[in-house]
Amino acid sequence: MVIMRIGIGRTLALLLAVATPRVAAAGAITVLGNSDAHDCFLNASTRSTSVTSLDSCRKALHTGTMSSRDHAATLVNMGIILNALARTDEALDAFDKALAISPKLPEAVLSRGNSHFLRKDYDAAIADYELSLRYGVSDEAAAHFNHGMAHAKKKNFDQAALSYRRALEINPDFRRARIRLDRINATAPKR
Repeated sequence: MVIMRIGIGRTLALLLAVATPRVAAAGAITVLGNSDAHDCFLNASTRSTSVTSLDSCRKALHTGTMSSRDHAATLVNMGIILNALARTDEALDAFDKALAISPKLPEAVLSRGNSHFLRKDYDAAIADYELSLRYGVSDEAAAHFNHGMAHAKKKNFDQAALSYRRALEINPDFRRARIRLDRINATAPKR
């Protein structure tokens, strides 16, 4: 997960376990000044799977006192929680609403790709992972890793290996990318 602080620009890379296999998630986006929105952020940061976690997001969205940027961030955070609850239809709706407000919000696009991945719509996931990279997603290594995971699910192992290698170029300590790349290399036919 990537945590992006709006107005501060500080990021912290963490990873999400929402499915087997795990996908790395774009992160919860911090909103400042609204306690319900901040609670929503905290719940998204911890990938809370409690239905009551959504209440803070819904309350924040209904206050009407947030900037459009914070509104979009809260929608992304709500979508992350919905993905963790395996409510991908609702998560997709939240990400699309966030993108209607901020069309090039890369974390929303990456998270939407995770929704598609969870739904086993690997082509849509791949498209979103690529788009998130074009839009400048904070955690490029996570986007490349997820891109590789989606290609592996489609049995496009050469492309998956390229994506894992790119993730490792960006973050040489990305253990899960190393493990997946090693698995592909171990099972690849010898030439």
